Amino acid sequence: MPARNINVDPLFQKFSNARLNVKKYTVIYFLLMFCVSTSPSETVIAEQSSTQKTYPDLTIFTEYFPPFNYEEDGQVKGIAVDLLHAIFKQMKLDIPATKVVQVPWSRGYSEAQTRPNVLLFSTVRTAEREKMFKWAGPILDSDLVLIAYKGKEVRFEPTRKDKPQTYAVSHQDVFELELMRLGVSHDNIYHWNSLKTAPLLLARNRVDLWGFDRTAAFFAFRQLGLDPKNFNVSHQLMSTPYYYSFSLQTDDQFIADFQLALDALSQSGKRQRIIDQYLSGMDTEFPTKK
Repeated sequence: MPARNINVDPLFQKFSNARLNVKKYTVIYFLLMFCVSTSPSETVIAEQSSTQKTYPDLTIFTEYFPPFNYEEDGQVKGIAVDLLHAIFKQMKLDIPATKVVQVPWSRGYSEAQTRPNVLLFSTVRTAEREKMFKWAGPILDSDLVLIAYKGKEVRFEPTRKDKPQTYAVSHQDVFELELMRLGVSHDNIYHWNSLKTAPLLLARNRVDLWGFDRTAAFFAFRQLGLDPKNFNVSHQLMSTPYYYSFSLQTDDQFIADFQLALDALSQSGKRQRIIDQYLSGMDTEFPTKK
């Protein structure tokens, strides 16, 4: 039987085309799987992680100033301290409680003016201090008063010459600056080293007036076992909010983010709830001499 001539070209061509199609669809398949595995959400996360903000390593100082900031049983606490930790939490920053250090006001005040990345609180924001620090706040309002002992009739007379009045204040605090601005001689200003000694200076007739925050004064009376009825307010010096103050070298973006976090806590009511934990139901009224 004669051999038949078989044309294999068409068969070979079909087989080759099939192999090419398999390769083509395999490539398409893997391309699709790659696109699915790198979804837009994962791409955003990757971009965010690569551009994550870095914040300065802060040195944080506060003073003994209850109920705003104070140390008790080895722990620094108070309205401004609790609010600070809430701000850091809002910013997703893990700042240990031990980072907040209680020091004399004069030391913290000096450090914040001479060292970078220092946070100092609670600070009264005044025109004289405005350019000395960067600011975030407010924490809450102050009520800065001059307090006299009940047994003495003391009218605030800062420029009196015949018998100059004497004042007890914390070194370099807002009272010292404001009294000197009003004409009080530095020779008539006495610095107390411990809050516990200030009310006793009044009771023992060592000074005429004590400059302090009204609310903080009541906490001091309570801790010392003194009756607030034995004291009265001679003069209200000023009422202005307390702020967090930062050294001038502190990064502007960090302070902006800090302020945004504080604003969010204020809007949510968290800031007020922290204040109420310390002040709710507390009576801070005592006789005012005019």
